[in-house]
Amino acid sequence: MPVKFNFRFAAILFLSCCIQLNAYSQKNFKPGYIVYSTNDTTYGFIDYRNWMKMPKKIQFKKTMESEPTELAANAITTFSVEGEIYRGAIINAQEYSDIIDELSFIKDVITIKDTTFLLTIIKGPKSLFKYINKQGYAQFYIYQDSAFQLLEYKRYRKSSSEVSVVLKNNKYYPQLAVYLKDCPTIQKKI
Repeated sequence: MPVKFNFRFAAILFLSCCIQLNAYSQKNFKPGYIVYSTNDTTYGFIDYRNWMKMPKKIQFKKTMESEPTELAANAITTFSVEGEIYRGAIINAQEYSDIIDELSFIKDVITIKDTTFLLTIIKGPKSLFKYINKQGYAQFYIYQDSAFQLLEYKRYRKSSSEVSVVLKNNKYYPQLAVYLKDCPTIQKKI
């Protein structure tokens, strides 16, 4: 009897893994467009994944019947799908976790260079973009001086005489004040 049970358990486990793998690998092509660096726009279909972390590559095809092409963030400037607009960008991304036990004792924001897509949160003369790092935490960017600038924010720990406190590096306040200097009503709120 125990051998039969183990076989059933293994078979059920194997089948459930296959079903999950198959569900994850299914494509979800939705109408959208891509914009190349030459400002040429191509309409077609994008494999939309409702990304929890920003993609570095997307799948695109001109027609539903055509083979998909993989496009990296450095190959296109923009893509749009499901009402969302993404920008290809080279950024300084913060490797950061907001879990208290994992907070650093270093106040300064430490970044690594990354090429990825950013989600456009606000589109206009003063746009705002969102990036979600590997740890699942959101970071925000502005486009200033021909580059994407990280709005710096970091929680960190400080210890003294057996007491540990959590402090914040809110460098994004002065960054936003400079970025929005020609918006007097917002200046007061900052």
